[in-house]
Amino acid sequence: MYLHLLQMPDTKNFVFIDGLTQKIKQASLFINQQKVAFKQIPEGTFVYLNDINWSDIDTVIDITLQYM
Repeated sequence: MYLHLLQMPDTKNFVFIDGLTQKIKQASLFINQQKVAFKQIPEGTFVYLNDINWSDIDTVIDITLQYM
């Protein structure tokens, strides 16, 4: 699953993906595989944007879901 961020969100240090409750194995930047922190709660998932290198055009985060 890919999360495309075309501009920095108003929250600046995180985005919340409402309804993403399936267990996530890992998250990383697509361009260089830098790990991206996340936290899952029953309502969805927080993806933390601290210390990531932003693209001028499209910052892509690769979210790997855990399948049974």
